[in-house]
Amino acid sequence: EVSIAKDLVEYYRKEGDRESLIRVRKERKDILRLDGMIKSIESQRRRIRKMIARIEENKKMSNTDKQEKIRKLKERENEILARFIKRADEILE
Repeated sequence: EVSIAKDLVEYYRKEGDRESLIRVRKERKDILRLDGMIKSIESQRRRIRKMIARIEENKKMSNTDKQEKIRKLKERENEILARFIKRADEILE
């Protein structure tokens, strides 16, 4: 739905149909809000994945320390996803 809403906004913008553009933005404002949230979540997840990769490559850190740090990062990633799902559910209700 987010993709469809974005495509409609872009289509009406390119066509110069200001009236339809305003209508779509108004009717689908909640869905369009999700797009920014999704981009933010993806960015945070990429950052966490990079941190995990660096930890795994670290030769100076013990395996126990690596496992603990990775566990905490995965826990943080899951919390981020859970918050997003909760917000998305609230928006889409």
